Amino acid sequence: MKRHDPQVLKLFGLTEEEANNPGAALLSEGVKKLHRVVQFMKLPEDLDAERRWSERAVEHKTLPLWQSMTGLTPNSEDNMSPEKREEALEELIKIVLHLLRYELKAEAESPREFHTAYWDPLPKVCSALGLARTELSRLSRAGCGLVAHELVDVVRVKAVKDIMKERVREFMAVLNAPREPGEKFTPPTTANGIHKMLLAARRGPHFHRGQWALTFNFPNHARFHRACLVFYKLAPQQLELLVIEELLKEMKAERAAESNATETASEKPRFTVYERLKAVVWDQLKAQHVQFFAEREKAWAS
Repeated sequence: MKRHDPQVLKLFGLTEEEANNPGAALLSEGVKKLHRVVQFMKLPEDLDAERRWSERAVEHKTLPLWQSMTGLTPNSEDNMSPEKREEALEELIKIVLHLLRYELKAEAESPREFHTAYWDPLPKVCSALGLARTELSRLSRAGCGLVAHELVDVVRVKAVKDIMKERVREFMAVLNAPREPGEKFTPPTTANGIHKMLLAARRGPHFHRGQWALTFNFPNHARFHRACLVFYKLAPQQLELLVIEELLKEMKAERAAESNATETASEKPRFTVYERLKAVVWDQLKAQHVQFFAEREKAWAS
């Protein structure tokens, strides 16, 4: 009996088309389908107990799972056209990201007792695919410019903006809270002013940027910083400033909805030429924030 026999395919819940294109099948549905495809790909081509071990069968048996799924075998990779190789690399990156999202989600829902903040799902994913980490780094760098651990960071960084927004909201709530009698303090009303207060509050031994990165599930600040640049095209501090601006706009819209009042020209803050020039530069930078490769956002952030 062959691996592609209808009875075998039925047992694994796969169609012949999915068996011929396991990479696409792996990404087509949820985790259960993913594991069925992986188990199917581990079967030898010939399932007969008394079969002869032909040269082809031995070659297939020793072929790693990731090569079977993508077609990036040592023999075929050298003969691939540039377009076909790019497609195969994209397929591999999609598969790795799919597995990474699953492992990180499973860890978030049910944390393991011995998993520290430095735990990384990458070894588990590489083991499942039969792919060495160094080889994955080589291929992913060719496919998207990122090494293996940066693929993990790109998956993690998607949640950073929402977490940051909640923390900035708490900070702004304290800024705008009622003051003690006799306390003279006028809370800033601009994004730059609020950000300056935030940076001032962080001065001192109580704040460390490495520990700050850990609160976003990154093992160190360097990886956190690079992941923000890759995904948002903004450094963490710039992303915070953008979040403050968004919150100020939301608060302004809420107040306008409650009072039905519009802002008059006299109420608008006046800025110096230097401040206006800074605003122009900042607008140009934050225009890049249309999340990492806007046209490919679904592939990276789904």
